[in-house]
Amino acid sequence: LAEDETQVFSIANKLDSWPKTDWGWIWFDINEDGSFSNYTFRGTDATSNNELRYVFDDSSLPIGNWVHLAMAFDYNSSGNFHSDLYINGIKQEPTSWNRSTGGGSTGDPGYQANVYNITSGQVLAVGGNAYNRNGIDGTIDNLIVWNKAITAEEAEASMGDIDPNNLPDGTVAFWDLETEAGDDYTFTSVGSKAVEAGLHIYNSGENEGQGYLEFVEPSYTSGSPFVSGTAYIIQTLPTWKAKKATISNETGDDESGQATLTYSKDGDYTVTLTLANSLGSAERTFQVITVGDGTGIESVSSGNLRAYTIDSDAFVEFAEDGNYDVTVCTMAGQVVANKSQSMTAGGNMQIHLGAKGVYILSVKKDGKVVRNVKLLRK
Repeated sequence: LAEDETQVFSIANKLDSWPKTDWGWIWFDINEDGSFSNYTFRGTDATSNNELRYVFDDSSLPIGNWVHLAMAFDYNSSGNFHSDLYINGIKQEPTSWNRSTGGGSTGDPGYQANVYNITSGQVLAVGGNAYNRNGIDGTIDNLIVWNKAITAEEAEASMGDIDPNNLPDGTVAFWDLETEAGDDYTFTSVGSKAVEAGLHIYNSGENEGQGYLEFVEPSYTSGSPFVSGTAYIIQTLPTWKAKKATISNETGDDESGQATLTYSKDGDYTVTLTLANSLGSAERTFQVITVGDGTGIESVSSGNLRAYTIDSDAFVEFAEDGNYDVTVCTMAGQVVANKSQSMTAGGNMQIHLGAKGVYILSVKKDGKVVRNVKLLRK
């Protein structure tokens, strides 16, 4: 999230008069750590905009993860208003509430009088920047609008798969967002009403805060892994990074892969592998220890061991053909790994260390020690 406030959800008419253009019927904003800064509803014009403010001190949105939001808006027979908020199917309890012109208490406000109504021309927007608020850098999937204030059971059920051909009772509009937008960049809903939605901007209007809505081309990525849909396949690709190396012949996916690294000079080095897809990324750095002929930079230094910090794996690369014996032992002398193998020049051997601690790696070629190093397993 950007610094300061970010807008999560709003309902406003950008052709209304200021400040309704940016502070419409509801403004729902969070801070950069995911905590709530606003869950506020406009009061009626006759009350000098007596805002209804819900305070959720114990609630926040997870950053960097998929999250399911459900908001219920209800007017009783007297025209008084109440809202419920659900995060991942769990009802959020307000810690307190207040009205901007006075009043307020701890807990839930119940049904409140003099709350502004949704009017014609207002736009329901997930994200989007507004006055003093940033937009969300995120992705949306499975959007549903109801013609009633849903229950807790319905909010929880809506987290799962929704069949466009068998929609829940009370569905006005549903977008599964599994097909590309039309030529006008919009997605049309299914449900009791066919409603156009899409990524949009506002072109400046005549008066302060006003703007004319324009749909623009959206970008596509994989949707939430918790609901069905195969329109956009999740593809995991590797990226290799190594200082002072030329990397070529990169291949691979989420299960296996390889790359060729070429260096202008001999020496030990680190290689970082990143696996990334549209849902996130994971990264590991490996230490590669080169074993040469025992001269120059590769000379044995038994009295002053070079030390390397590793995660759980190190690679021993062999500069020359030969019969090699690789032993790893603890500082107390206990052998924890031993491999003997005939290696060709450029070949490498993986050393895996399970427990954290300090180890000594010793490499012999044809019975002669050619490399000793210290490994610190993080």
